[in-house]
Amino acid sequence: APAYVRVLRLGRTRQRAAAEVRGAPLAQAQGVCGAVGAPNHSYQRSCPMIQGECVGFNKGGVVHAVIGAAGYEFSSLGSDQPDWLAFGEDSLFGYAKVRANSSYFEFNFVRTDVDQSIDSFYLTPS
Repeated sequence: APAYVRVLRLGRTRQRAAAEVRGAPLAQAQGVCGAVGAPNHSYQRSCPMIQGECVGFNKGGVVHAVIGAAGYEFSSLGSDQPDWLAFGEDSLFGYAKVRANSSYFEFNFVRTDVDQSIDSFYLTPS
C-alpha cells in the first residue's frame, strides 16, 4: 500500500505519512518512481516525494497513488488537505488506466460516468 494516504473517519483525520517506516527509502534506492494501492475508498495522488518532502517530477521521488474509487461508499478526504496531496477525489467513481514499459510509466485516473481522465502523471526512470 502507498505510504501516503489521507483518511477521514468519524470526524477525525488520520494521515498515514510514514514512508520511512514503510519502505520509501528502499524504493528510492532501487529507482522505484511510483507506488499504487487501494487501501481507501477514494482516489489520491501524492506529489513526487523524497524523505517526506515534495520534489519535482523525474527527480528521484516516489509518487504514491491510491485507487479505491471503483464502486463502494466513499471515504471522505475532508477539506483540510496536506501539502503532499497533489490530487484527491472522493465523490466520483473511477479506475486506473496504466501504460508502461522499461522507459516510462503513464497513469490516468478515469471517471467512469464520462470515461474521461481527470488526473494523470507520467514517470520515467531517473
